[in-house]
Amino acid sequence: MYSLNATVPEEDFPDTKGAVNACSAIIIVFVLSVALYKQYNHVNTVTPNLCATSACRTYGSDLLRPSLNTSVSPCDSLTRFVCDGWQRSQELSVREHTLKLFLDTYAGLARGALAGTDGHGVSEKVATVFLSCYELLRLGVDELREVKKALGEAGITWPIRSKNIDLSRTLLYASMKLGLDSVLCFARLEVSVGLDVLVQPGRLFDYVRRHYVAVTDGKKKRQYFNLLREKFAEVCAEDCVSFEDVSPLEDHVMSELISAFNHTDAQSTPVTSLLSDFIVDNDTSLTSLTSALRALDNNTKVIVQFLSKHKTYLESFLKLWSDNGTEAAHLFVSWCTVQVAALYVNEKLIVNYYQGSREAAYVHHGIFCLTRAFYFFRQSLFSGYNYQVLHGLNAVAVENFTLSVRTALSRRISRWQHFDENVTIVSNWNSLDVLFRLFRHEGVAGVGSDVPVAGEYFVDKWRHSSGTYLSPNDADALLFMTKLTFWIQRTVEPDVTLMPYALSFPLFDTALTPAINYGGLGTVVALGIAKLFLDAYKNAPRTQPHVAELERCMRDSSGSKVEDVAGAVAEAIAASAVFDAYNRSRSDVEEQGLEGIELTAPQLLFVSMCFAKCPGRGRPLPDSLCDLPLQHHILPSQLTLAFLHATSTTWREANIHLQIDQAQNTATISTPSVQIGEKLIGVTDIKIKDEKHSVEIYGLAPDD
Repeated sequence: MYSLNATVPEEDFPDTKGAVNACSAIIIVFVLSVALYKQYNHVNTVTPNLCATSACRTYGSDLLRPSLNTSVSPCDSLTRFVCDGWQRSQELSVREHTLKLFLDTYAGLARGALAGTDGHGVSEKVATVFLSCYELLRLGVDELREVKKALGEAGITWPIRSKNIDLSRTLLYASMKLGLDSVLCFARLEVSVGLDVLVQPGRLFDYVRRHYVAVTDGKKKRQYFNLLREKFAEVCAEDCVSFEDVSPLEDHVMSELISAFNHTDAQSTPVTSLLSDFIVDNDTSLTSLTSALRALDNNTKVIVQFLSKHKTYLESFLKLWSDNGTEAAHLFVSWCTVQVAALYVNEKLIVNYYQGSREAAYVHHGIFCLTRAFYFFRQSLFSGYNYQVLHGLNAVAVENFTLSVRTALSRRISRWQHFDENVTIVSNWNSLDVLFRLFRHEGVAGVGSDVPVAGEYFVDKWRHSSGTYLSPNDADALLFMTKLTFWIQRTVEPDVTLMPYALSFPLFDTALTPAINYGGLGTVVALGIAKLFLDAYKNAPRTQPHVAELERCMRDSSGSKVEDVAGAVAEAIAASAVFDAYNRSRSDVEEQGLEGIELTAPQLLFVSMCFAKCPGRGRPLPDSLCDLPLQHHILPSQLTLAFLHATSTTWREANIHLQIDQAQNTATISTPSVQIGEKLIGVTDIKIKDEKHSVEIYGLAPDD
């Protein structure tokens, strides 16, 4: 055994007062492992127990080993050490790769469900709707004629300028008859008298917004426009709009609408009458919408009331309509609607939307098709997949696994000095009902059984979704699905719900090692709840300043610009909880490594956390991607990971000094105490383990 002497120089104590306390609490080392450094300096530190399952061989040989850049020391950049190889060689990110594997399985099951059936059962209807969308990516499938016909019904003839413009009818028809609401969505509400209509941002507006934000290069924007114009108008004379007609208008309107779209008033604003709160230009637009709706409803005398919770967005659009005029507003709505309608046409236009990447298109469009089917079938969407793929899993083991992560995070939060028991993070820490809501094999009774799937073309099937009102829970599900997250963050009942594909390889597999599973699925569970924690504490007046301080410290310590500081804080919190849960499980399981990858099990845990974040080719790979959240700790009693050189060294801001003398079998570590509030915590109670020329220092009080 190595011996260790920890010294705490008194002169290095931080000041006991002021806001520096929270910053001081961020930086301590959790695992000091010399094994990794020695391995890549030709010292044999093979983990004695290797996982020999097919899943481990695939994860290690096919995925992780080609991704590791052994010329980079993880002491310098854990991100580049883990992700360099993947980012150079793979078009998809690891997240997208995981979803691709899921979609391949899901599509195969859907095709099997339709084989030899009459197509009238719920599972067959799910398969029909999903595949009618997903198979648009097959070469030779083209539904442009049907899509153009549908758009024409709404008065959209883009790129040919529309004649006899009626913007109110176009907005209402596109939403309530076609389901192609790109700017405004109108949904009927059940009332005994009159006609109440809920007005919201278009269900497809986020697709317009995301493409607009993602493509900023003028040349690429023009190419995108030109292909749409070419396909939607075989013959285009002087009455066709040009790029110069559309682009400046789009820039002007989108800047205002995106700002309004991002406004959070929908969470706090009650459903209010459009008549009293949204009057613009002497109520011209409201009068026009009312007349158009009565005509669409074939009832000229019905009492109409428009309602909305999205006051900022509605006011913004109606003002833009008033300021720019009906013709310009109609052109903008037409342009937005054509962009989303193109996703219902063929492979070429779908790939055009995803900036020419066919691989990315298959993943993102596949999830898009899942969201389309979700409108009809809710969680029944996953019933067949759950039954066929997940029924073989040990449900009790999976539940215990996820519960261990939730428990670890709950313990961490409850021991934070700013913990407030009056702030609700999750409704019930010990319940997994919400977490596994989408894993019920039977789905929801009755949902989807009466869904009509008539129509040969997807655009015709999609008409049946028009006017659909989504509950807040369903809206949450769609929002997070489109973000490609592996969980849904619930706002009505605070908690997270796992997507069924969160239990997909390589995030989770019963044949993978515990370290990999905790680094994958464990991190998914912890990260979703960590984000809930930050949101809840940000919204509580007493705790908001403390969360702001955590974010400031993370930003200041990053040394580089980090776009999503709150996300990095959440990841650091999640990492601390995952390690806690994993460390508590170590006595119950045999630690195993991967063949050809000489990482110890704790190292593999953090490497798998980082690997799940690796981006694809051509995308940024900042060092902060993994280094920042995994090398800083947020909750005061948690220490985080660092890979250190096997020589005297100092680790960044933590001022940790490690000295190893193998001749004398000694290791010495010294560091200032870390100050948490007015409590000083030194480096104490350290356990040391000798594993064939490696030193691991496991962490430690004050958690226990």
